[in-house]
Amino acid sequence: MEPLPCPPGTFCPAESAEPTNSPESYYQPSPRQDFYIDCRNGTYCPAKSEQETQCPAGLVGTSRLWNKDVESGCMPCDPGYHSPAGSNECVECEPGYVCVSAAQSGSARLRLLEAREAAKDVNITGARLLQSSSVAVDQGYTCPPGYWCPPGSDTEKACPAGTYQPLRTQSSSTSCQACAAGTYSSE
Repeated sequence: MEPLPCPPGTFCPAESAEPTNSPESYYQPSPRQDFYIDCRNGTYCPAKSEQETQCPAGLVGTSRLWNKDVESGCMPCDPGYHSPAGSNECVECEPGYVCVSAAQSGSARLRLLEAREAAKDVNITGARLLQSSSVAVDQGYTCPPGYWCPPGSDTEKACPAGTYQPLRTQSSSTSCQACAAGTYSSE
């Protein structure tokens, strides 16, 4: 009887009676191999992996050697930063947007485009989807009226007392307008 090739996700040293699963934190994409490969930073590999799995959006690699699952191989970006899917870098949140820990997108524009694409997939309007979405979906939100959010915001900044700001996604304190005579704003 002819020997059988070791399948992907396993390795077979010389004189193997059975294939051996690639251990946690390693993978083997090819058949007929007698070794396994380290998972790179920004990925994780459960036992018997045929390929590396990228950290999900909002998470980046931990730089640990033992990255067997998403908890050990990936960590959230700090507040004020985001990481898109397939990236292993935390990037500063764009002006006019707030990024909470593990943010998946860094701009209101990107979130609206993602909402429109998702709406096409489920046959609803983007506006309805945006109304039903929350911070928990992508760990970020547009800067609300009455506030301004500079680049890298992890929380919005209120306009000073005696000023107001009626628009979303403002990024500078200069967007806060003085209250006209006969009006006031205490925030």
